[in-house]
Amino acid sequence: MKLKIVCEKVFFAFLLAFSCILASCSGGISYVGISDSSSTADVKEYDITISSSEHGTVSANRTTAAAGDTVKLSAQPANGYELDTLSVTVSAGDTVMLTITPADGYELESVSVVDSEGNAVTVTETSFIMPESNVTVSATFKVASIVPSVPEELPTYSLVLDSSIVDGVISFDKKDEIAPGTTVSLTVSHLYAYELTGLSVRKDSGEEISLTEVEAEKKYTFDMPAENVLVSASFNKDELIEPLALEAIDAGAITVTNPKTNMCYALNGGERIAVVSGEPINVSAGDVVQFYADGGASETNILCDSDCYIYGNVMSLLSSGNFRNLTEITQNGALKCLFKGNGHIKNNSEKNILLPATTISSDVYFTMFEGCTSLTKAPALPATNLAQNCYGAMFYNCASLTEAPALPATNLAPNCYINMFYGCESLASAPALPATTLAESCYRGMFYRCASLASAPALPATTLAETCYRGMFYSCKSLENAPELPAATLVDNCYYNMFGGCKKIEEVICHATDVSASNCTTEWLNPWGSSSGTFKCPESMRYVWERSFSGIPVSWTIETF
Repeated sequence: MKLKIVCEKVFFAFLLAFSCILASCSGGISYVGISDSSSTADVKEYDITISSSEHGTVSANRTTAAAGDTVKLSAQPANGYELDTLSVTVSAGDTVMLTITPADGYELESVSVVDSEGNAVTVTETSFIMPESNVTVSATFKVASIVPSVPEELPTYSLVLDSSIVDGVISFDKKDEIAPGTTVSLTVSHLYAYELTGLSVRKDSGEEISLTEVEAEKKYTFDMPAENVLVSASFNKDELIEPLALEAIDAGAITVTNPKTNMCYALNGGERIAVVSGEPINVSAGDVVQFYADGGASETNILCDSDCYIYGNVMSLLSSGNFRNLTEITQNGALKCLFKGNGHIKNNSEKNILLPATTISSDVYFTMFEGCTSLTKAPALPATNLAQNCYGAMFYNCASLTEAPALPATNLAPNCYINMFYGCESLASAPALPATTLAESCYRGMFYRCASLASAPALPATTLAETCYRGMFYSCKSLENAPELPAATLVDNCYYNMFGGCKKIEEVICHATDVSASNCTTEWLNPWGSSSGTFKCPESMRYVWERSFSGIPVSWTIETF
């Protein structure tokens, strides 16, 4: 009987063997014993033959062995190879037991025993009954299934948002179970007309964490420390930071003609896109289009083909980068005709149109909202330094306008308010007009055909100018009380047709003592005035006023004071 050892496909570093292998193989096959029916007194030795192998050598600690002896094997792979398989051939005997010990990192894949004719011999665990034939024992090993080690659980921390934050939203890409050193991103969003005034990120210990600004006033990052973090922010309301915007109520298109210098728009806060004259900006309901420009063209016109809300600071059309701080308009006609004919723009109940300039140039708002028949409220007009025709026909034929803005200016300019509210048939009240020194045609036609105007503002001016009040309240059919007129000296055309067609006015008080100017009272109340009423004047003027030229209805009574 011979024990034959065969080493095949030897690869470096892959030391697969049985527990009998020493030296370079940490695992192997230990041939434990072979039972034999011969007498124990006559112990039979068997030869051990080792076949030659490519790419390595196999050696045994002895050349013969009796049944039951242990044979130790060593496998030495050639450089660059490792042990792949090891087989043992045994002849004769009764019982063979194998001890199989894989090398570190490997596990037994299979054991097989076949006789000399290639028939399989049953293997029970690691033993088999020796047939009357030579047998070949083979074992193969594989890399052991790696059970991933569970790493030591490192502590993580949380990001806490200050619950007192109002008027803005802070969002972040990570909140809980954040490992120290992880980069956290914060995004700041403010409510309409609010701006970020403070942003603080602090450790639990109170130490401030420095932020890296990724996008101006919008996005920041920081590295998570080994403790929880509190994020706080403060916001301040400032409507001036919001650019001029149109918000679509219904789907449609917005078209700009004759765009200003560098005029562009941003859809829903996205990137700015250059405006192309006449090319529609398509919008869905709820879309917001914000406009920016750097002045230039004085007759830019923006039209909507479906209803839109209008709000924001119009100064964003004059300085795209610094409109928040712009309070002076130096370009003549800068916003002239801007929304002329746009019957689809409407007031938003919470967001205002802002025209914040306090010093304005000639024609700057001329016909700006002419024909905007859906507007109900005019924007505030804080300008106190006016220029010629600056508000001319600004709200011409805005038939739905019910609220007029305050007009604080006392330093007027020629035509500054001419036809300003002409045809505003729903306007029920007029703003105060505090100027005491007037300019040519300054109030001419200002409330012409404002059929719902029930009361007129006081007119304290004592120094008049040519045509200053001409047609000011013409055809104001609901006007019941005329303002008292304190000026002593009249000028050409100053009261011409001032209350023409005001059928409900029944009293006029005039302090004039010099009425020699041309047409100063022509058709003042005629030809459509009230059929009865009282005209009051100074005693010295009792016989100066004549109905034939003064515009006082024939049926009225003249009284003096």
